Amino acid sequence: MTRHAVRSAATLLECLQGMFPGAANRTLRQFLQHRRVRVNRVAARLEKMPLKPGDLVEVAPPAPCLRVPEGIAVLHEDDDIIVIAKREKLLTVATAKERDQTAYAMLFDYVRQKDKTNRVFIVHRIDRPTSGVLVFAKSEPAKQKLQDQFRARRVQREYLAIVEGQVAPPRGTFESYLVEDAHLRVRSTTGRAKGRLAITHYKVLRQDGCYSALELTLGTGRKGQIRAQLAEAGHPIAGDREYGATTSPLKRLGLHAHRLAFTHPRTGRPVAFEAPIPPAFRRFLPR
Repeated sequence: MTRHAVRSAATLLECLQGMFPGAANRTLRQFLQHRRVRVNRVAARLEKMPLKPGDLVEVAPPAPCLRVPEGIAVLHEDDDIIVIAKREKLLTVATAKERDQTAYAMLFDYVRQKDKTNRVFIVHRIDRPTSGVLVFAKSEPAKQKLQDQFRARRVQREYLAIVEGQVAPPRGTFESYLVEDAHLRVRSTTGRAKGRLAITHYKVLRQDGCYSALELTLGTGRKGQIRAQLAEAGHPIAGDREYGATTSPLKRLGLHAHRLAFTHPRTGRPVAFEAPIPPAFRRFLPR
């Protein structure tokens, strides 16, 4: 920590110029943007902040470079949430057979690099073979506010899917009641009292004769609803042999959680995040 007692009136930027005479103004402004500067023990970010004799200016050393675990990419992080892109074949949370190789466990270790008291909280999940965007909370209140949005269906969840066959019409909605059988496979049921309503809106992006690329928007967030509803419509997701697919042109499940939009739990402002489209998907999408 670099400390300096102000001797004469000046702006904060002028004070920093005196403390670090060899640094460019751009570098000094980055000190402010990265929350490294405090005035009288309070974080300061305004370069024109007036200082008076006796004020104490402190500049913290740069934060250590954190190791991001292989299999996840951090898209956004602040004091309340952390948003990641998960690779395919990685569990979101632990199962009886696997507890360590999960997005949650990796993210837990990641935030602990900064402070051993840091925690992350599970808000939602996506299937193991599905890649894409996930949001985790960094406090119980943030978790509760986010989960309230999911329950109220105020979260926008968009997926990209590569499916077998030509889907028609070019736009539509799948609506059914889903149950989970003894083998943990999700399927539709005619008994509404037994199942849970699942709604998925789709739009065809491109077709090439053998496959259709779809943009999917969830009306509900039931477990396995996309995979079950597309299979029952006669268009299983490419690579999804569990639900009847006979081909695997991507060498993985052709499902990607592309976009997630919600209201920030602290600011109340709308935010949206997109996970990069996997390279294997690109040849099936519009050019």
